[in-house]
Amino acid sequence: MKKGQYKMRIGIKLILGFMSTVIIIAALGIFAYNSMGKINKGALDMRQHATEIGMIGKLQTLLAQVVMPANDYIITGDTKYRGEFQKISTELQEQIKKLESLKLTQEERQFFNEVRVNFEKVKEKANQIFDIDIQTINPHAARLMEEMDYQYAFPAIEEAEGLHIASRKHLEKEVHLADKLYQELNAATIAFVGLGALLAVLLGILISRSISRPIRKLSQAAMLVAEGDLTQTIEVKNKDESGDLAKSFNTMMLNLKEILSIVLGTSERVSSLSRQLSATTSTMDTTTEEVATAIGYINKGMDAQAERVEETVRVMKKMQALVELVAKSAGHLSEASIQSNRAA
Repeated sequence: MKKGQYKMRIGIKLILGFMSTVIIIAALGIFAYNSMGKINKGALDMRQHATEIGMIGKLQTLLAQVVMPANDYIITGDTKYRGEFQKISTELQEQIKKLESLKLTQEERQFFNEVRVNFEKVKEKANQIFDIDIQTINPHAARLMEEMDYQYAFPAIEEAEGLHIASRKHLEKEVHLADKLYQELNAATIAFVGLGALLAVLLGILISRSISRPIRKLSQAAMLVAEGDLTQTIEVKNKDESGDLAKSFNTMMLNLKEILSIVLGTSERVSSLSRQLSATTSTMDTTTEEVATAIGYINKGMDAQAERVEETVRVMKKMQALVELVAKSAGHLSEASIQSNRAA
């Protein structure tokens, strides 16, 4: 591999594709988690405002009730109404503490502070009324009662109603925002899921094509080679296993061409040698025939020579017999001559 080049293996491509899918799913999960967090926050805000509205409603009821014992005391002079006032006043104070612990808006906090201040004034005036010994109608107690009702109690109830209206508006605003957030999140979720699915599909197609296309080209080239076309080569573009396979295929084709060239050259030489051998064999056949003919002639000559030798042998035998006969005759003649000489 040359310096600066990087081979992205098929396994790495598959891992990258898997990791991309995991990242898309994780991003979708994070988006859904954040969306659920926003929805939960909106639901908590709405629950708080619903609780707040319920507490404000109870506060309004207690504010309307807290002045009743003082009025009844002025009318009847019965001290039992002081205990009723203390009970309602204590419950109202607890309700005020609960509302004070809530997270109120600036407008709601302003209404709440006015209610609290007016309630303190109502308590003050009510205690002044209960401190008066009521035997008959007392003008001073009546004035205190009128001052408590009109200057503090009724404004406190009105301020509580304003607090109620502000809280209800805030709740309606939260509901509207939650509905809008839900619609936006729904649309964003659909878009995000669609985009994620599209990216996953596109990524899958790209990875699949980067893997399958070179293999398909290699398969087609191999089929053509199997049919006898040895001119096939594959352009190497990928730097992965398919690119290595294409390089190996091209190298194999070059080696196959070299082997085929060697085989063809050897075949031509074998054919030439075969022709030469055929010509030599033909010449040898002719020479063999000539040799056979000469051997036939020689055999005939040898047969004739043998006959001559046999004839010569017979003649020689006859000559030997004749010589032996002549020798015998000469011997007889010599004996006869000797005997003749002796006789003479």
